Amino acid sequence: MQAAAVAVRSPLRLAIRAATEPLGPQRHQAGGKPVVCGCCGNEQFTVGSYGFPHVQSLVCARCHHIELFTVLPSVAE
Repeated sequence: MQAAAVAVRSPLRLAIRAATEPLGPQRHQAGGKPVVCGCCGNEQFTVGSYGFPHVQSLVCARCHHIELFTVLPSVAE
C-alpha cells in the first residue's frame, strides 16, 4: 500500500514542480558542478518524467540523451 502511495504522489509532485518552473531548457547543477550531456556536451536540459518513482531525469535539449538522478539537480543561475 505504501509503494502505491509513493507512485501516486510522485507524478503530482512532478506536475507541481513543472507548473512552477520556467518553460524551456535550462542549465542545471549537481553538487555545485554544471550538468553536461554525456553524449554531445550540451548544458541545456528540460526536466523529464519517466515513471520511475525515485528517479528524476534531465533530457538534453540538443540530442535528447537522458541523464538520471536520485535527487533533481538545481537550476543554475
